[in-house]
Amino acid sequence: MNLHTPRICFFPGLGCDHRVIEPHRPIHAAIEVQEWIQPRGNESLANYSRRMAERIDTSTPFYLAGISFGAMVALEAARIVQASGNLRGVILIAACRSNRGIPAGYRVAAWFAARSPIWLVKLAKIAMPHMRRLFGIREAADVDLFESMLRDADPAFVRWSLRAVLEWPGATRVDVPVLQIHGKRDYVLPLRLAGPVDVVIEGAGHAINISHASEVNRAIDQWLIERE
Repeated sequence: MNLHTPRICFFPGLGCDHRVIEPHRPIHAAIEVQEWIQPRGNESLANYSRRMAERIDTSTPFYLAGISFGAMVALEAARIVQASGNLRGVILIAACRSNRGIPAGYRVAAWFAARSPIWLVKLAKIAMPHMRRLFGIREAADVDLFESMLRDADPAFVRWSLRAVLEWPGATRVDVPVLQIHGKRDYVLPLRLAGPVDVVIEGAGHAINISHASEVNRAIDQWLIERE
């Protein structure tokens, strides 16, 4: 890796894996995907994020980035790794900064899902692809990616994540720059509840990193240039 190439540690979204990060490979940075680890019982999002943070190489300068649920983990992890002195900033995509960013209707649905038996969560996964338009996904290739990740998602992890997010009071302030990118038509985590957003992308829904990847990447590249 070139010494002047920014390094980004990327957390995928809920029910997603390394494939959801692929649209961001054109960013002028070295991207390291943080694979999810198994939660311990009913541990909090803060404690889970601490364990994720312990897996990050903090010996050289780096950025944290996350998509939706992954952005929440990135915020919590930032509190831990900023002590290294090498954290340069945090990038939040389609995110909110506490459970108050989740609309009431989704909060109720998540509450029931978080307390449902695994078989019911598996059944819900089957229905999720039919909600792709809610996420702003329309292109055939994007639909295929969305559906394949849903099929492979661990229902136990999904159930734990929903409970952890509902109980998440939000991360305390981090002492590094934060870039928050959001879609104007995000109906899952609405813009009005997202907190201080820096870049709003017109026509983009919740799956902004898939449907509007080039615009997200351009915003990140510009921000990195200003930081480096």
